[in-house]
Amino acid sequence: MKELSQVAFELSRFPSFRHFSESRFRLSSRLGQVRDGRANPEVGAEVVCSSIIFLGLLGLPSLLRCDQMLRTFVGKSWFGRTHAVSDSTMARSLESMTLAPVRALLQDSYLLGRSFGLSKCPVRFGKLRLGLVDGSDFGHFLASALEVLGMESFFVDLEPYPGQRTGKELPASYALLRRNRERFGEQFVDILMADGLYLNQPFFTLCLEELRSDVLIKSRDFRRDLAQDALGLFTDEAILAEAEKSRSPSSESAVVCVEGFDTERLCAYRTLMAHGFRLAGVDAPLQVAWVRETPVYPSQQQKLKADKKGSGFCKEGETEFLVIASSRYLSRPLDAEEMRQLAHWRWDQENNGFKAANQRVNTKRLYSHDPHAKLALLMLLLTTFNLLNLYLHQYGKSLAPFPGMKQTKVFQQDMLHIFAFVAAFGEAFHYR
Repeated sequence: MKELSQVAFELSRFPSFRHFSESRFRLSSRLGQVRDGRANPEVGAEVVCSSIIFLGLLGLPSLLRCDQMLRTFVGKSWFGRTHAVSDSTMARSLESMTLAPVRALLQDSYLLGRSFGLSKCPVRFGKLRLGLVDGSDFGHFLASALEVLGMESFFVDLEPYPGQRTGKELPASYALLRRNRERFGEQFVDILMADGLYLNQPFFTLCLEELRSDVLIKSRDFRRDLAQDALGLFTDEAILAEAEKSRSPSSESAVVCVEGFDTERLCAYRTLMAHGFRLAGVDAPLQVAWVRETPVYPSQQQKLKADKKGSGFCKEGETEFLVIASSRYLSRPLDAEEMRQLAHWRWDQENNGFKAANQRVNTKRLYSHDPHAKLALLMLLLTTFNLLNLYLHQYGKSLAPFPGMKQTKVFQQDMLHIFAFVAAFGEAFHYR
């Protein structure tokens, strides 16, 4: 057990998350703009929002657990309140909370990351701001999410859609993108990435004509007409023989062939790419890449026979996917290496987005029967996720001294241990 003075010294070395969010984000001032529909509440909406951020910060699994933590001495000290914020009060406030200022809070937390220079990804010849749109189940609550992938991942906005397991994801995503175009203007991202569901004319037209952003789609479905046209070209022996002579990402042949080994993902890969493809109703030429990868350690799923949606050329132990992209607004077209890399980054919305948010702030474990309350709760938790990403980016090296342990888990465990340690001493030690 550490000495009390040693704990106090360690706490004084690092700026607290609360100080960071106040000095860099003016969190209290922004929360003061949030309102709900309760008449003459004793606990204001801004206090409820602070409680939710506290809940996400420590990774608490429920409103009840947050209520219990806030009733302790340290919880009262942190909030400067003598009265508790009960879980029922939080629920009632969330059910009638005005969504516009909560959504603005989430969007502004992304803008803070943008001001830090963390919203762009380095590619082979520069940096790109990558947007990702996808639907997800946030604990029996379906919503389309917009995320910006840069040096850190930032959620920007959510749009719910009805359904139990599947729903109307595409209309929700279109509404989501149009709302954020009004908020951030045209070309707020350089490339908008999505999965094979979005390989359609309305999505491409929305991105190219309204958002003025290019598109990149990663798909494993080779049954589409565009995919069949590409396969017909990529499997032509004469064209393939010409492409294999150069094996350069910037080759001027009809088909570009690139082979190599990915040391990050431990797989050998072969990429065939060509330009000039067309999607019905889209007034822009597209480039298509066919990527086949052979992992050094294939998973059990990869050892199974090829998928019915596959090309039919994939061998046992291999994985394959198509990458379809436009390059109307880019300074130059993407090359074959960049196409494959960006397609893998599209999957980062699952790993560094949805899964990381659930691991850090429990987005899929907090339930509510009221869709309005769930949406408000999610946007507050994702705001916490964005701010925590920024905080850990600045101070994470000090918070994660143990190799193999995620910075967020170290941060949350340290906070909980300090919380319990200080609470045991009561008045003997005041957390600042």
